[in-house]
Amino acid sequence: RGTQVMFQMISSGSSTLCHGEKSTGFLTHVTLKSLSNVSLDALEYANISSLQKNIVQGMDAIQSQLKDDGTYRVRFTSGALKLVPASTRVFSLFPPDHIVEALIS
Repeated sequence: RGTQVMFQMISSGSSTLCHGEKSTGFLTHVTLKSLSNVSLDALEYANISSLQKNIVQGMDAIQSQLKDDGTYRVRFTSGALKLVPASTRVFSLFPPDHIVEALIS
């Protein structure tokens, strides 16, 4: 579950996770976590080689479908990654530069 949240944060360009806890239907506590901390928590028990393999396969699928410098959005159909042309005003394939920088530093 942790890696799913981590990848969702990366793909949406979020650098902070706002996590709420509730009791008897009421919000009782809110915690803010940085992408760096979410990543550390998620990867502590993850199968790193499996994650790396999935990332490489996804990147290969993206590279094989890129035909130009256009903007695409990623769609998953029956478990397969497919690029669909998208408006540059709405979608971007990669997260913002500050997110990429936070991940590699």
